[in-house]
Amino acid sequence: DFFTVYRISELQRYRVRPGDSYWNLCRNKFDLPLWLLKHYNADVNLAMLKVHQPLTIPSVESVMTNVSESEGLQATPDA
Repeated sequence: DFFTVYRISELQRYRVRPGDSYWNLCRNKFDLPLWLLKHYNADVNLAMLKVHQPLTIPSVESVMTNVSESEGLQATPDA
């Protein structure tokens, strides 16, 4: 599950610029899965973006998990 590994840290507003497409925004500019961009912009037709159109962009970050000592380094038996 996506939210097991990542979380949304904040939402930012972005205005579409000339040459932007949903593909380039997801893959090159913000490194987002398309479904997540669609989720936060449900009322926008992403295939018909217009210059200066506002979009909501989620900032995604990894969820850091703490590993206890018993789960971390394990002693190896002497040979």
